[in-house]
Amino acid sequence: MDSLHTLWNLFQFFSVLLVPQLLGVLTYFRLKRFHLLAHLVGFLVPPLLFLYLAGVIVLSSATREAQSRGEEVCGTFAGMMMLAILFGTGLQAAFSLGTQITLHSRHRAARASK
Repeated sequence: MDSLHTLWNLFQFFSVLLVPQLLGVLTYFRLKRFHLLAHLVGFLVPPLLFLYLAGVIVLSSATREAQSRGEEVCGTFAGMMMLAILFGTGLQAAFSLGTQITLHSRHRAARASK
């Protein structure tokens, strides 16, 4: 049973990292006709979605788990979790920028070959 719990936690961790990137790329392809808007929205969706998902999943589940064991949750724990979430948001922004640069270069190469 512990292995299932560990697998579920790993799935949640990777889904919080990968789903925002996937939605950013899908948003880009949906708005591809409006090139600048597609890149802007495709760049902004992953960090904002990560910030929301990480806040809901990671912070609330960790706080709920600690409270169910009868432990008091101090502000240091919440502050460190918020710092980790902000660090992850910065990483998502960097990966999103790299993804949008790659999509832009592929779009430009495809347009030049026509």
